[in-house]
Amino acid sequence: MRAADRARDAAASRGARLGVLEVLTAQARHDAALALAPLLGSELAAVGAAVELAELDATLGKVHAALGDFPAARAAFTRAAEAARRQGRPHAEAFALDYLSYVDLLSGDHDASLTHATQAVDLAVATVGEAHPMVAERRIQLAEAMRVNGRVDDAIAELDRSLRALAAAYGDGHRLVAWAAWTAGDAHSQLGRFDQATTLYERALAISRAVMGEDHPDTAECLARVGRMRIETGRAAEAFPLLDRAIEIHTARSGADAFLALRARAQRGRALAATGSPDAALRELDAAIAGFRTATGDGDETQIALGLAAGLALDAGAWDRAITYATDALAIVERQGSRPDSQADLRFTLARALWAQGRDRARARTLAEAARAQLAALGPSYAARAEAIARWLASPR
Repeated sequence: MRAADRARDAAASRGARLGVLEVLTAQARHDAALALAPLLGSELAAVGAAVELAELDATLGKVHAALGDFPAARAAFTRAAEAARRQGRPHAEAFALDYLSYVDLLSGDHDASLTHATQAVDLAVATVGEAHPMVAERRIQLAEAMRVNGRVDDAIAELDRSLRALAAAYGDGHRLVAWAAWTAGDAHSQLGRFDQATTLYERALAISRAVMGEDHPDTAECLARVGRMRIETGRAAEAFPLLDRAIEIHTARSGADAFLALRARAQRGRALAATGSPDAALRELDAAIAGFRTATGDGDETQIALGLAAGLALDAGAWDRAITYATDALAIVERQGSRPDSQADLRFTLARALWAQGRDRARARTLAEAARAQLAALGPSYAARAEAIARWLASPR
């Protein structure tokens, strides 16, 4: 065999194994992907295959993100983006920036997430034009970054545009349509529009089941979101089979301590509280909080679980625990400097707990006033929540 033929066959073999790695990642077979990656990486480095090494980093980043190893994921996507930029591959650079924004969000770096998502969209538009479905795909992550930074109405507008464009390009039964639908559901849920959110989540669940399969993490995420809507709409007993199945899928794929499994456990705690088991609910949330702190540190997931626990402890009359949970959650979200609606909600929860405990009622009133002003400043979508705090402030107690 001539040297040129051998080189061509070797390159084809490396490309095939990169394809296998991508399939393993898409199937959430993380252990197999991590076992293959170092061997392939060494071979690619030995022959100076820079483009393939960048593709390997992009795929590894997805594996690390799925497992909750956000520092490793950020490093991999940063390498992939920088390599793609050097190599003049704007599609690949936009992809890596998009995922980097996702990891930033999960790590609690919301400003960086918005920056990277905006860069990914701008690069995609400059490369393929506004009408291309790749731009619609990039806009999903931009909308998520907007949502977490308090720009929920802007996020919904972006997602409506993406949903229409992706459905037109690929048909309604495509995984990207599911992703856009559940992200839009998150935005509507944040504004308390639970009927709209449920419709979007159920649409995403139907697509994920048909396209990705019953045991895929995307399906689990949709199940967990539908379960959360059951809790929000007073049907908490119906949430258990949905959340338990989500936990089962995530545990089988990534382990019981994976952040997606812990996230579903936190919602299961809410379901327990709503069905009359407050002590079991707080135990579930305490386990989730401990797991988040171990897996991801004091980031978004820890803050959200602490906020849920604060609300449950307040409802259960456990004032001291509510104060501790709310104080810890508020410290995280204030350090992040984003999610003004979450800051306001936590300030109001802490205010009510302090007032109920009879401790520092002057501070409780100051916190509640700050929360009302913060929500009122966010615009009409938050008016009802601001008015509820105003009524609490005006009511005799």
